[in-house]
Amino acid sequence: MIGAAVSSAHRFNLIGMWVEPAARGSGVATQLVDVVKARATAEGFDRVFLDVSPDNARASNFYLKQGFAFMDEWEPLESHPHITVQTMLWIGS
Repeated sequence: MIGAAVSSAHRFNLIGMWVEPAARGSGVATQLVDVVKARATAEGFDRVFLDVSPDNARASNFYLKQGFAFMDEWEPLESHPHITVQTMLWIGS
């Protein structure tokens, strides 16, 4: 499962992703992210943003392997304000 939307700041955002534990490591997560990148590009965006907790090493490392890079942007997670997330950015070619 993956979600994406354009924010009020006109950013194409990958909002959330979840893969069934039994399917992790199968390549399905990469396929989901590729679909979001393709959708962003098709809609005229050359960048995709997402927020991740740096404490979530598995997710952070996955997104780094997908070509995302950490930005110097931090904010509390809306649903859990005690968790701070950092913005990551992918720039298409």
